Amino acid sequence: MEVIFEEATIRFPPHPSPLEVIAIQSASLLTPCPTSYEDNHQSYHLASVISVNALDNGSDVTKLYQNIEFEYVPKKPNVLGNGQFFYQPRCAWWNKEEEYWTDEGCTFVGIKDKHVHCHCNHLTLFGLVGELVQFPHTDSQASAISKLAQLGHAMSIIFICLTLIIYCYCGLYKVLRVFIHTNLAIALFLSHVFLWIAFEGRVSNVSGCTAVAAIAQISVLATYFWICMEAIHLFLCLKPAGSALGNIPLYVWFIVCWGFPLIIVLISVAAKSNSYGYSVYKFTKRDELDEINWCWLNKEDGILWSVGAPATIIFVINFVLVMLCLQELFGASNKESEREEMQLSQDLVYSCSSTNAS
Repeated sequence: MEVIFEEATIRFPPHPSPLEVIAIQSASLLTPCPTSYEDNHQSYHLASVISVNALDNGSDVTKLYQNIEFEYVPKKPNVLGNGQFFYQPRCAWWNKEEEYWTDEGCTFVGIKDKHVHCHCNHLTLFGLVGELVQFPHTDSQASAISKLAQLGHAMSIIFICLTLIIYCYCGLYKVLRVFIHTNLAIALFLSHVFLWIAFEGRVSNVSGCTAVAAIAQISVLATYFWICMEAIHLFLCLKPAGSALGNIPLYVWFIVCWGFPLIIVLISVAAKSNSYGYSVYKFTKRDELDEINWCWLNKEDGILWSVGAPATIIFVINFVLVMLCLQELFGASNKESEREEMQLSQDLVYSCSSTNAS
């Protein structure tokens, strides 16, 4: 059974007995609304509110054998302010006791043919709610910023490639210090390329988006690890045991700095594969809701800590190592000054002794 309104279509699941359906569509609100979401973003109605009830032999239907389907035609809400407005559509229903809109029991399926599709497992007062994320830049400003970012990515990639060509042509990568720099340049190159792809929204395939996000995460983590390895190498070179570094095979450094990021990402993907890649939605100039895919880590479920935690630990390690390196350098400088002063004193005593003897 279907009930068709101007802004929504309702499809009822099969039921063992005939139902008497009562569906009422209110006027379009397109205004702010209270929600149960905890991220402090303002939410707006994107379609008319629809009340749906059903009677089975005069009794209210309290159990659905399958989900009821909604197909909304989203409308642009009346949002005040300048900038870009992105929305996260949520299929919601009105909780009378708590007096807010919640999506518990309802699922946002996606957008098809410019319509928002929802599934819900009960009957009540339904609505399509858009959680607003506002950016301060207008479309023209965002376009200019995007072009500058693309130019920055392109310039970085070009100079990183030149660096790698020089290292490989001269055969310098066989030296440990240059080997670290070479791998750091490779990690930076991959980070620029895949983050560029990730935020341009050009990957529509879910598996492809997950792969792009995972490779970008590996590249970013590898960049941090190679920076940390550079700090460790610098510190050990200032120690007497630093000469032993040359005895460590280069592949050991390679396995450590690329292996750990790979392990972190594999664990993250296995635990929360759905968090790799997420979509935001924006109304076009024709007031149609358009999907934009960002192939990066979803910020809402804590998966970003798989990058943030290692980066924080490496930052602390690098800070400590830099302080120790400075202490070592200043200590060596003070010892050299003391040695020079002692030598000067000895020369002065010798000179005075020679004068008295004569």
